[in-house]
Formats: sequence, structure tokens, C-alpha cells
Amino acid sequence: MAGILLLSPVESCSGSNLSSSPPQPPSSGAPEPDVHALIDRLVNVSEFWPSEFPLGKKGLLSNNPITGVKNQGGTSLLQDLVKRGVNALPALIDHLSDSRATRLVLDVGLGRWYGSTYSPRFRDPERMPQGVNVYGGATDRRFRSYTLKVGDLCYEAIGQIVNRDLTVVTSRPTMCVEVTSPLVTPALAHAVREEWAGLTAEGHRASLSQDAESGWSEVTMGGLQRLCYYYPDVGEEMAIKLLSRPLYDSSAVWKFISLRLVKAKDSAEVRPLIDAFRKGYGEAAAAAIPFWLHWIYWETSYERSEEFLESRALAAKVLRQHFLAYDAYSPPFVNAGDLESQTQVLQALVSVRSVRINMAIMALFRSAVRCTWSSESATISCDDFVTACMDRLCHQDYDDEFKAYCTKRIRQIEATPITSSERFRLETLRSWLDKL
Repeated sequence: MAGILLLSPVESCSGSNLSSSPPQPPSSGAPEPDVHALIDRLVNVSEFWPSEFPLGKKGLLSNNPITGVKNQGGTSLLQDLVKRGVNALPALIDHLSDSRATRLVLDVGLGRWYGSTYSPRFRDPERMPQGVNVYGGATDRRFRSYTLKVGDLCYEAIGQIVNRDLTVVTSRPTMCVEVTSPLVTPALAHAVREEWAGLTAEGHRASLSQDAESGWSEVTMGGLQRLCYYYPDVGEEMAIKLLSRPLYDSSAVWKFISLRLVKAKDSAEVRPLIDAFRKGYGEAAAAAIPFWLHWIYWETSYERSEEFLESRALAAKVLRQHFLAYDAYSPPFVNAGDLESQTQVLQALVSVRSVRINMAIMALFRSAVRCTWSSESATISCDDFVTACMDRLCHQDYDDEFKAYCTKRIRQIEATPITSSERFRLETLRSWLDKL
């Protein structure tokens, strides 16, 4: 574990808590003998309560922080189970159908129903387990109250270990609640067993690494967090790999795709357009084109108008003809990072301290402030990225560089029209300049 440390609670420069327990990477062999005993004690869990789990406020069990009986070290039962990582999985999977009642009773919300929402291991719809993510009909069942079972809490803990959103209780619009229970909907338990039973430490590391490199924000940052927690050396290398990606302007890529690339009337125009874009915006921006083609036309929530569908058909043609090797369901690592994704990397590393990671962050900071961003939104993203850098690294020999950025940006923003969106960052930058 050389070079990397997960912090105990301390204060960041902005005053926010950074919380973590010391890393406890899994060891090989059978599950620890106390795992089943901990699971037996889940019957005593009695309350929903905001608390700090192993990876901090944005880490484990943050969406649905269930606590309950405390162990001798002051941690909750679920926290202790999740800390054990892959070694706890066999026992947790064994107990997915454990119908013993906890002391958690759910009877809030204007509407309450059982659902089958499931976050699969693989994105490919052809590999989706049967009977999950089915809406309406028998899977949309109303209830007055529901007592959470031991199997429900095991299901939640498994999701935290493998970096999937296996949340049992989810808020739905408006003031409603969905319960996705492996006991009420056995297809959920079957899906977990099918996808995760027999997972080894090596397989766990590989799965988390693939998540971290995927570019899909819902799993990328969780994958990085868990690598740093369970496998610190691997996590440090992955963090440096992500932070070392050349920067590109995602707004320029988006504009190029939506206004030019999918408007090409002739297939022969596409390659010259891509080459010209590469020449103007760099290799990193060009490398990101297939990811954004898929994201814009298959992942966004834009209205599926006739014009949009025509553009999507052209986007599919471009992917087939010019990016044939790109697999949207198992995307290759793209050696390019936009400011938003790099800011997310810093957020994922909030509880990790490493001199090597700090050096990579500062190299990225210097690259970002040298760039000329093509749009107001990109400039604002740069401000947000720098704010994340300052929150982590202020008072650590870099303050002169941070002051220079804040001073320059404050002057630039003060010169913008009163209606400029950049002005929303003005007070933040002034506050940082006073603090440095």
C-alpha cells in the first residue's frame, strides 16, 4: 500500500468532512468467519440515518444510508460487511432470500410499490438477466407498508461491494417510493447470483478497473473509489492513468457532432470533416467522437423528434463506417478527458491522499489553465475543476499558482456582461482568493 492513504475524518480546505476508515483490502481464501454472524445481527437494524460509510459522503451507501446496531468499533453492521469486500460476497449472496424481518418498516410516501429496477453487471441488453427492469403489470404492485428483510440489506451491501446500484428503497416522483426487494421479486436475487456468484478478488479488481475506464459516469467514479479502497496500489495507478489523459473540450465535440458531422449529406464528406476537426482541436478531441456520438443519440433524454431520429440514423452510419471497433456496451479506454470527467475524478478521490496523485492533479491543473476554451460552458467547467484542485491542494506549496488563476479569472469575469453565466462563479473565486 505504498504511497496511498485513505484518511480518517479531517477537514478539507473548504471545511467539508473527508471521511474514511483505513483500507482493508480483501485477502484470499474463504469468507471471514464472522460474516454470517454479522448478517444474523441485521435483524436488529432499526433506522434510516445519514452516516459516513467507508468511502465518505459520496461513497458507500450514500443514496440510501441504512445504519442500525453499532459494533464495538462504532461502525454500523452494513458498513462492517461492506468493508470486507469480495470476501463477504458468498455469505451475502447466500442470504439474498433470507426472509427474517429487520426493525425497519417503510410506510411513508404518497405512493408505494414494488419494482424490479436492476443495475446489471454488463451494459449489453443481450446480457440482461431475465425478469428485471420490467415495468407495469405484475411488477408494479402497490403496498401500504413493508418491513425490510435481512435479504434486502444483503442485496444493498452486495451493490456497494461490486459497484452497482442495488438500492432497495428509491424515491420516485412525486413523493413516492419504490421497493426493489430480492424477496418480493425473486428475479432480482437470481440476477445477482447469475452475475456475481463466484467472484474472486482478481475478478473484482478487473470489474472495478473496467468500470473506472469505461467513461460511463454512473460506474466510472464508483469503480475508482472502490479500487482505491479495496486495492489501494491498483487504485493509485488507475487514478494517475485517468488524471494523465490529455484534455479536450467536450462542448466543441458536441457542437461538431450535432451541427456538422451528422449533417453531412454524403458519406465521402465524413472523413475529411473528422480529419479537419482533429487538426483544429487535437487528437484527444477526435478520440472522443465515438463516445459522444453514442451518448448524444442513444443516452440523452432529448425528444425523439423526426429530425433527431434522422440524425441518429446518420450517427449509426458514421459509427459503422468510421469507428467499427467501438463497442458502446464495452467501450475501450479513451486516452482523453474533458473537464467535467476530470472534476469527477477529483471528487472520487476526496478521501485518498497520495503524493503521486497530487503531482498528477497539478500537472493537469497547469494544462487546463493554459488552454483556451471555446465556449462559456467550458470556461465555467474549468473554474469548477480548478475549485476542486484548490479544495484538495490549498496550503500545499501551490497557492501562488492558485492565486494567479483566481486573480486573472476575477478580472475576466468582471469584464463580462451582467447576464453572463460565468458570473455565477465570481463569488466563489473571490472567496478562494481571500482564503489563499
